[in-house]
Amino acid sequence: ALGNEWNNEDEGAQHRVEGGYSTMISYLEEECKAAGAVINLNSPVKEIRWQQGNVVVTTMDGQTYNAGKVLLALPLGVLQADEAETGSITFYPEIPEYKDSIKTIGFGAIIKVLLEFDESFWEDEASTKLAGASLKNMNFILSDQEVPTWWTQAPQHSNVLTGWLGGLPAARKVNASAEELLQQSLESLGNIFERSVDELRDRMVAFDIANWTADPFTRGSYAYDTIGSPAARAVLNEPVEKTIYFAGEYLYDGPAMGTVEAALTSGRDVAKKIIEESGRSDL
Repeated sequence: ALGNEWNNEDEGAQHRVEGGYSTMISYLEEECKAAGAVINLNSPVKEIRWQQGNVVVTTMDGQTYNAGKVLLALPLGVLQADEAETGSITFYPEIPEYKDSIKTIGFGAIIKVLLEFDESFWEDEASTKLAGASLKNMNFILSDQEVPTWWTQAPQHSNVLTGWLGGLPAARKVNASAEELLQQSLESLGNIFERSVDELRDRMVAFDIANWTADPFTRGSYAYDTIGSPAARAVLNEPVEKTIYFAGEYLYDGPAMGTVEAALTSGRDVAKKIIEESGRSDL
């Protein structure tokens, strides 16, 4: 899996959506509504009762929805959660082969930190002197700090730095508070740029910390391959009696696993399959 990813890396194909991913979400929302879709927010699903050709979905607040098919585009961590855990979903009847396959695929922890400052201090004279070169076109910072990886919005000029902590170090901080993570982030940047934490905190305009592993409705961040992942994907990419379908970045089979591209590709492929199996051209 690692070899497949590394041998197919194409930095030239990496793009940012202008305005952020919310722009893409808004576009998809409007397209769905225009096609007649109804979107119910804040309605986490608790159980799915099914038989071939019929599904009843019940939410945590007791609302029910009935359909002939259901497509589950959920974070892998939610599907892997034990029944007693908040955010988990129970199937009646159970689908053991699919449940075992879901638990076979890896799902990792990521903590993402966004810090906005009054100015791009990494471009000032002190940072230029420290680095021995101008950092106005800086993309990534890789360090051995507590929060090791940082990047700018280059080529767009911005006063925002994004911090990234992944894998086991992120998993160990699953219960850390936002203030703890902010302090560790500022300490990391302070050590990198030889600035005091107080200075950085004073110059900070806003911050946001995404600790998806601590969120019961995501329970992690990105899928990764295990030895059993290819066999698991083969099972999960086939619907349960043409009634229950799965989609998500964890089912993508290619070099761009763990990306928005992977999620969109999986969703498109499953939608095509549902349309073909339904024998309808108006969907």
